[in-house]
Amino acid sequence: LYRKEFSRYIQLIAPIFNVFNRHFLLSFNITNAYLTIKSIAISSRRCTSNWLAISVN
Repeated sequence: LYRKEFSRYIQLIAPIFNVFNRHFLLSFNITNAYLTIKSIAISSRRCTSNWLAISVN
C-alpha cells in the first residue's frame, strides 16, 4: 500500500522534477562527477592499502 502511494507521489513529482532538472542538470552532473571521483579515490586508496598489507605479509 505504502509503495503504491509512493509510486503515485513520484509520478506526480516527476514532471515538476523534469522541469527543474533542465536547470540543475549541469550542477548535478558536476556534483555527481565530484562524488564519483571522490569515491573512486577512496576505494583505490583502500585497495592500495590492502595490496600493501598483503605484500607486507
